[in-house]
Amino acid sequence: MKKLFASGFVAVLLSSHALAVGENNKTITTFALNDNAGNGYIRVLEPLTQPCNFGVISFSGNSQLSVLLAAKMAGKKIAFLNYDFNSATKECTLVSFEIE
Repeated sequence: MKKLFASGFVAVLLSSHALAVGENNKTITTFALNDNAGNGYIRVLEPLTQPCNFGVISFSGNSQLSVLLAAKMAGKKIAFLNYDFNSATKECTLVSFEIE
């Protein structure tokens, strides 16, 4: 039973491709909305530490949408940006952020 549990645990670890990434002081250059549900993406001026597809970080939901749009319009920097990076697909998904 212990071997089965251990091998299952290793399989779960190996199949997980997400990496939590934290970055500081980023300026939003591009803001795009994909649909009416508040799903979209941003691009930042400063280089990201991970090779996100097309340099974009996706977000979802109207709460993230409204704060990111306000920050872009006011020219505010993102003081701290936390996103998940999927190493298999190179997709980056916004988790949390803090505006100056």
